[in-house]
Amino acid sequence: MWSVMEKMASAQRSCSGGALRAGRHQSQQERKGAIRRRRYRKEGLLESLVTGEGIGSHYRTCMRIWYKENKCLKKLQEGRLDWDKQGWMDENDRSKVRKERKATQIEMDGPGTYDEFLLPFQAHAQAWHSYNTTWRSKQQGLVGISLNCDWGEPVDISNHKDIEAAERYLQFCLGWFANPIYAGDYPQVMKDYIGRKSAEQGLEMSRLPVFSLQEKSYIKGTSDFLGLGHFTTRYIMERKNPSRQGPSHQNDRDLIELVDPNWPDVGSKGLYSVPWGFRRLLNFAQTQYGDPPIYVMENGAPQKFHCTQLCDEWRIQYLKGYINEMLKAIKDGANIKGYTSWSLLDKFEWEKGYSDRYGFYYVEFNDRNKPRYPKASVQYYKKIIIANGFPNPREVESWYLKALETCSINNQRLAAEPLLSHMQMVTEIVPMTYTNAIPSSRVGLALGLKDIE
Repeated sequence: MWSVMEKMASAQRSCSGGALRAGRHQSQQERKGAIRRRRYRKEGLLESLVTGEGIGSHYRTCMRIWYKENKCLKKLQEGRLDWDKQGWMDENDRSKVRKERKATQIEMDGPGTYDEFLLPFQAHAQAWHSYNTTWRSKQQGLVGISLNCDWGEPVDISNHKDIEAAERYLQFCLGWFANPIYAGDYPQVMKDYIGRKSAEQGLEMSRLPVFSLQEKSYIKGTSDFLGLGHFTTRYIMERKNPSRQGPSHQNDRDLIELVDPNWPDVGSKGLYSVPWGFRRLLNFAQTQYGDPPIYVMENGAPQKFHCTQLCDEWRIQYLKGYINEMLKAIKDGANIKGYTSWSLLDKFEWEKGYSDRYGFYYVEFNDRNKPRYPKASVQYYKKIIIANGFPNPREVESWYLKALETCSINNQRLAAEPLLSHMQMVTEIVPMTYTNAIPSSRVGLALGLKDIE
């Protein structure tokens, strides 16, 4: 399918004179890259890559310049970017910018969309080279990159346009960041589509930056393993997006994302349990990037309802399905070295705040002590780790029943916690003495509970 895409793109360029345009755009992009590098050298970036005194200083320097360049951060600093329930970015585009957005959100619209992600490549490569030349021989450690991507499945597997759209979805998601590291350049389909869209939008050059030969050589091969984050799947169908809608990552892909209404909804908007997509993504990464060691860095389901739920049976089913598909991928030949579920505790989930609870442990954020309570999935996941998989259906079912039994007890503890806290507060305010103490059998009555006498 990839070779077919390359042939189609080549034919289109030959018929329309696009080859001459592409060559002109490339030379312009190379000049633009040289200007950009001279500016970074003037600001001290390139020198710092050579003279920094440690892996941390290299990476921090690169990222400092990158954040300085970022338009979204500038708006935030100037008070021109407001927070709302949709987050910093458009709903359709914000979900998978986790690759480099941990400190700030990145705008996915406008002509500078792809330029803003260029420095993270250089920062990552410098971190890898620093470790490789300075510490690897002593520590024998590994440096990799972790990327998030959903699986894209063609709506109609007999329709070559849908098949190509699904491939394009993966290349614009995972390939955008993985391809330069494993192959030395952006995926060809990205260069073709973004170049064509840029020309149609009246731009003199492609909005996708061009790596210099030096940059390609420096970035390629800078990952000892591939980290993958994965949560759900989309059906993909081709849809031509008019270029007049304006430059954006969404518009460039010429596709539409769909979901099956029968897929189990696991809580967060747009997140569905589709385990079979996980196996396909792992196999895709294995074949696409030369059988790299793969570590699953993030995979999990949030709280299903906006209330306290310790008996999270939907998370148990999610874990069972996704881990089982990962084990199938290992049998298929994927070089999977480890799996990490997201996450140990309920925590701040970026644009979702504290509303999405992915943790195995429920955290009571309203309590100053932040007490934690194990959910049913804790016991279940613990059994999976001990057994290193699923031994037999009967034993796995016993794990499930035991987990639900445990969570029922924990639910009672959690329900009683406000009462216990109130009793502690009353004790602190009014120390108990023989003269003013309420008889122990009456404490419940005084606090509104049924009297035991």
